[in-house]
Amino acid sequence: MAKKNEVIVLMPAYNAAQYIGEAISSILQQGFKDFDFVICDDCSTDNTLNVIELFKDPRITVLQHPVNMGVVRAMNSLTASIQSHHKYVAIMHADDIAHPTRLQKQHDYLEANPEVAVLSTITQHINEKGEKIAGWELDEKTLTPTAIKKQMLIENCITHSTVMMRSFIIDQYGYDLNQIRSNSYAVEDYPLWLHTLSDDFIIDKLNEKLLDYRVHTNNTTTREYRSRNAYFILYDTKKRYLEKRKEAHQITSFDKKLARQMKKDYILGLGKELKALFHTK
Repeated sequence: MAKKNEVIVLMPAYNAAQYIGEAISSILQQGFKDFDFVICDDCSTDNTLNVIELFKDPRITVLQHPVNMGVVRAMNSLTASIQSHHKYVAIMHADDIAHPTRLQKQHDYLEANPEVAVLSTITQHINEKGEKIAGWELDEKTLTPTAIKKQMLIENCITHSTVMMRSFIIDQYGYDLNQIRSNSYAVEDYPLWLHTLSDDFIIDKLNEKLLDYRVHTNNTTTREYRSRNAYFILYDTKKRYLEKRKEAHQITSFDKKLARQMKKDYILGLGKELKALFHTK
């Protein structure tokens, strides 16, 4: 009987034809070969699906949404592919590039450190042309479990597409549909990390750039944070997360600290709105 792969790589994709070929290739060219690779095309209107179908690797499974459902539902479609033999779940975005040793180094670290539930890495930021640009300073400053947990009370400090996590994290929490706003935007990963930390599971980070994170005009996170008040996005995300914890009667000391920070987010958001209002007069 063939050995079943214990790593599964999940990639959501929407209108990513320009970059997805490079993203898929970077996973298929990993030094670590023993993985399953599931890609969800969220009803793209460009050639994303055509590019995906150019790859004939037997490790790839393609899912297709009949209508655009957004990243949270795409992630939930992907996580439904996780089987009992999948010990680790790696996330990859359709516009990023994984370095060749990424999966091997993350797999080996999680094997050697069973107390770690979620493992990210720092990133190299690149532009639309693939050229190196200035990175995310916060990412490179929060390198220990203690620093990550402290910073997560304020804001997310790990990159979703660098993560490899133990599959029980997905089984236990999943991606929260309650985070979907009226405009279909959702912060899909931050609430997952908050649940993880609230229940005293450890998030760690490799101090090595193992992924090129692409910054471009069609990047949803970049677009939303530039067009909307970032403090209100943080406030709303935390509020929705805490509502779910309250419903389950699972409020912890971590959640109480988060609630205090959430109030600060709202005040800071109001301050930003007032400042903008006075500047327009």
